[in-house]
Amino acid sequence: MDNGSGIRVMDFWNMEQVHCGTHSTSGLYRHDYIDYADVSCISFIYVFYGDTARSLKYTNPTTLKIEEWMSRAAEYTWNGIPQSTDNFIINTFYDYEFIWMNERNDTLYAGMYYTEDNDNYPQFVYSIGGVNFTGSNNPTNVSTVTFAKYLEVYFWMSDSCNISSVNQHLNECPGKVPPIIQTPQTSVLFTSRDNVTLVCSYLSYYPVLDVRWNFDSSENGVRIIITNDIDHTKYSGSSTQVPSLTIHAAELSDQGNYTCSMKNRYGWAEGSGIQINMLTDTSLCQCPCSQVKNGSSYTAEELQVLLSSSLKKLEKELKVDKKLLSSYVSKHVSASDDRQSSRSLGIGGIVCLCLMAAAILGMDLMSIKRHTATAKGICLGRPQKL
Repeated sequence: MDNGSGIRVMDFWNMEQVHCGTHSTSGLYRHDYIDYADVSCISFIYVFYGDTARSLKYTNPTTLKIEEWMSRAAEYTWNGIPQSTDNFIINTFYDYEFIWMNERNDTLYAGMYYTEDNDNYPQFVYSIGGVNFTGSNNPTNVSTVTFAKYLEVYFWMSDSCNISSVNQHLNECPGKVPPIIQTPQTSVLFTSRDNVTLVCSYLSYYPVLDVRWNFDSSENGVRIIITNDIDHTKYSGSSTQVPSLTIHAAELSDQGNYTCSMKNRYGWAEGSGIQINMLTDTSLCQCPCSQVKNGSSYTAEELQVLLSSSLKKLEKELKVDKKLLSSYVSKHVSASDDRQSSRSLGIGGIVCLCLMAAAILGMDLMSIKRHTATAKGICLGRPQKL
């Protein structure tokens, strides 16, 4: 990377699956081996400030993340083995992506300086014996510091390791651009309680930092921001790992326009909108469409005339004989009861009724002789005793 190439070293290193530029003849060159290298194949990593005489050496790396291995002390430098008290700092010291200083942070040995003010950065600075320095100083204002024309990072590889590229070689390295978002759907129809997935993918040369969906509701026009930390029982996805959005058990209130948006270091991008609508079941409508006026409403009198035949037919279909209703039948039929106590009570009632009838009949039989004689005397004309 040449100085003044207009992009951060860390951002350029952390591009994803990019092989671009030409070594030594272009301002930027990146081999995609840094995306998939086997760290066990790497014996050393060298960071050269302009030439091989100005280098930092890191042995036996355990990761390909440049931020991690440059944040520890280099095993060897142009000054030999650095002091154990020296500081190697990443992204936290003013506008320096990387800086190597003494323990008091007042002597600079090497740095990668970047500011957003213009495209004349980054600047790669170093000093053989160290230079008095305060972090708030722009290194261009320090007369005794040396500016390297370029910065190179080399892997010292084992001979048996494969270092071929797996991506198409781009002649020109990508600039500082936000993600390119792809949403293949334009509209989606769903039925109530469906799970609806809205597809979103992207191409980004730099790590995506955030993903969100914007929902413009058809119901009330309110915009809702859907992120990965929103209610997971309602939504899933909308993350850097899974940018697509799934709406669980979608309802009428979920109708509206959805847009996928995401950002990397160089800005936000937004995809095309996806309109989703819920299908309604027209078979539930009881009124034939042929009987509905186009663009007007019926009065009560018109509806009564139009629906009279249908209402009579419906009334006939719904009318039932009340004697066939279970409530009517139950009211007039005694229910059987097989319990012994109920049976005994019934027999006792029958016996009582029979005894009462027998008593009444017995009293009549006892007086029947007298009543017969009286009746006979009346018939023969005999005088009766009063």
